[in-house]
Amino acid sequence: MILSVVVRAHGSVAEFWDAARSLYEADPVRHTFTLSALAAYSSRGGFPRLLLTVWSGDPPGSPLGAMLQINQDDPLRLSALPTEQIRPVVAAFAAADPDLAAVDGPEAVADAFARAWCAEVGATASPPRHNMLHELGELVRPAVRGGARVAGLADLDLLVGWTLDYEAEDYGRQSAPATMARILRSQLLGSDSATVIWEDEGEPVAFASARRPVVGVARVGPVFTPKERRGNGYGIAVAGAATAWAREEAGAERVVLFTDESSPKPNSIYAKLGYRPVERFSEIRFQRP
Repeated sequence: MILSVVVRAHGSVAEFWDAARSLYEADPVRHTFTLSALAAYSSRGGFPRLLLTVWSGDPPGSPLGAMLQINQDDPLRLSALPTEQIRPVVAAFAAADPDLAAVDGPEAVADAFARAWCAEVGATASPPRHNMLHELGELVRPAVRGGARVAGLADLDLLVGWTLDYEAEDYGRQSAPATMARILRSQLLGSDSATVIWEDEGEPVAFASARRPVVGVARVGPVFTPKERRGNGYGIAVAGAATAWAREEAGAERVVLFTDESSPKPNSIYAKLGYRPVERFSEIRFQRP
């Protein structure tokens, strides 16, 4: 049993990747979010709020775990943190940053971290938001009226509005429009992802994004259909088109996506495309007294 750990903060994405690479490459499906985030920072620049690795206090050896947080309000990502390291990591982390907003990771890891965190700092935890990680088997494209195209800068205003609506529905909060416009503009001009729009008779009716593969794994999401366009199969159609782009155009060996477990319909839709559940994740937010 390891009685003490050292939590190291890294000053660059390259330094963090050198230290934590073996952890993330061991299971690129489980670590899809962090891998795609690191790839985006490497290609576009910028720096997340926290890049942390966990080491045995004596001797240093190889890293035991790793964590990432994009910004102050974003969850601390725990997919590469073993459960046996949670208590010493919580003790070390709480001393340096007691105002942690949230955690996200495989259910057992996130739940155990949340319990230890609340006991350590006196916080209370919100009910978990459960997301299921799915991996594609054999893609089955649905027969839906219309067709797909890859979005360009001319679609920016449309995508900003749709993405803000998606955030409001899915998370109960929205980014500032100018911030979202900046993010989406960067994505549309970049090469590490694609946004696919489904059109019916020339009218845009839904969109889905897909990231280029990192360590062979591409991730689809978000997928969104405006309320007034629902019930026509556009969501499954555009998700299928984005999945096909990831495999056929981007060369992904494996394709994954997350679904909100509180919404059973999307889960059944993605099963029809050929996605199968892999692992349940929990996002848990904290409130300080």
